[in-house]
Amino acid sequence: PDCSVVSAMLNSISSNQKIFAGLYYLDSLSSDVDTLAEQVTASSRGWDAIYAVSVGNEWVNSGTYDASTVVSAVSSGRSLLSNKGYSGLVVTVDTVPAYQNNPSLCDASDFAAVNQHAFWNGATAPEDSGSFLQDTISSMNSLCGKDVLICETGWPTQGSTYGSLGVPGKSEQLASIKSIAESVPDNVIFFTTYNDYWKSPGDYGVEQYWGIFD
Repeated sequence: PDCSVVSAMLNSISSNQKIFAGLYYLDSLSSDVDTLAEQVTASSRGWDAIYAVSVGNEWVNSGTYDASTVVSAVSSGRSLLSNKGYSGLVVTVDTVPAYQNNPSLCDASDFAAVNQHAFWNGATAPEDSGSFLQDTISSMNSLCGKDVLICETGWPTQGSTYGSLGVPGKSEQLASIKSIAESVPDNVIFFTTYNDYWKSPGDYGVEQYWGIFD
């Protein structure tokens, strides 16, 4: 929520759009909630414009924190947000294995918020991305007993092949997006709008090239 990003978004989105806000750093959780609240409450729409708030992104998957620390952080974040007048959805976003190995993340989150990419499966063709995510949503719903939102999914356009079928490319990205949009249009957030050249290329050279509009 820093750099007045939330204010800028609230001034540009339409009345039927909402923001999925993220609190990225545990050590500044309280001040980041303050920053988020200041921008939201200054808007005419207020907290009604916020779809959900995530406390952390892939903290368990990255090894940054263990599950118990994340569960505690979500609880703290929910309390801090409540004190600012927010009564909406609060989650932590992580990967499918992180949730599977730590069901306490299900209990902490108001819905199962997971990042899942068919590309990183390595054995799923782009045109099968939708059915791949359908299987993910079904398994996560069974695990958590809650609604499931895929918070990141897409396909890179450049880089090295991952596995046998994870082939980067523009035509592959288009096939993947079409498949997802046809299969699970109400359960995903596409990743990402533009290429992220500020990122490290990563081991397979794909991290900068997930942009859909590039």
